[in-house]
Amino acid sequence: MRLGDVFTVRSKRFDLWCMLQVVETATDACRVVALARMTAEKPTARSLPPLEPFRSAYYYFASNAQLAICTLTPRELEALAEKIGNAAPTTAA
Repeated sequence: MRLGDVFTVRSKRFDLWCMLQVVETATDACRVVALARMTAEKPTARSLPPLEPFRSAYYYFASNAQLAICTLTPRELEALAEKIGNAAPTTAA
């Protein structure tokens, strides 16, 4: 499990593919944030849209980033979702 890894999981509630990104890692746990894009087709590494956190613009909510952060063990994350790539920021040399 690496910082920036992107996973996809099928939402039973919306019948769409959702994406999660690893934002923190530790030996026995990792934290993921829900990303803004839901798609009807299963995303792949080549089809990754620009990644940004989920924003709630629902009813009276302002369009602020809603950092839905969840802590999971790497085993739980791999059982729940499928890794499709890594979108960690790169640093210039």
